[in-house]
Amino acid sequence: MELSCTEVPLYGQMTVYSKFGKNVYLPKDAEFYFIYNGSHQRHIAIAERIEDNILQSTIPGHRHQETVMLSVCLCSEGYSPVTMGSGSVTYVDNMACRLARLLLTQADRLTTCSHQTLLTPFALTAEALPALDEELVLAMAHLELPLGWTVLGNSSLEVSQPRESLLHLAMRWGLVKLSQFLLCLPGGQQAFTSPNEEGATPLDVALQVGHFKLVEEITK
Repeated sequence: MELSCTEVPLYGQMTVYSKFGKNVYLPKDAEFYFIYNGSHQRHIAIAERIEDNILQSTIPGHRHQETVMLSVCLCSEGYSPVTMGSGSVTYVDNMACRLARLLLTQADRLTTCSHQTLLTPFALTAEALPALDEELVLAMAHLELPLGWTVLGNSSLEVSQPRESLLHLAMRWGLVKLSQFLLCLPGGQQAFTSPNEEGATPLDVALQVGHFKLVEEITK
């Protein structure tokens, strides 16, 4: 069995294909599953037969950086499950994962300069961020939100004066998908109308820096 990819980010969500030898036939009426066995987690994902000897599935997210064993199982009515093949997949901590974790922990520590200072450890420029927009959403969606966490910071902390929020940050960077995602998280709608220390809402910030397409998408 040959896998189309063997290294994936922790959040998964990549399409993987498993190709079998020409002498292997995958019955049309059978069900197929990809079974991932890690050190602390086990995942089972449905696979779709797309050709006589090729299956397609979506790789699930995983909690740990490690190599997991992958088995492909065939199930037919009236028969015991059959393992068709096996391989391995390595989960890695990529840049989107690391940046997403940083954003999560910095939600109540942001300033109007954070759009620059947060990128320094990653040697990233704001111009390079749009290419990471979708990956950042997947990485953040995979993280477990701490108790009381909101887009504005920790809900247990009283916000005495206006300050920068994650939504300000995402809209400064011009990240459409991340901005839309943050609006759906706890505190997202409140953040949309909350000014920062300069008196600007996230929408004001986007207009100031010229992200007009983002503004159009957000205000649809």
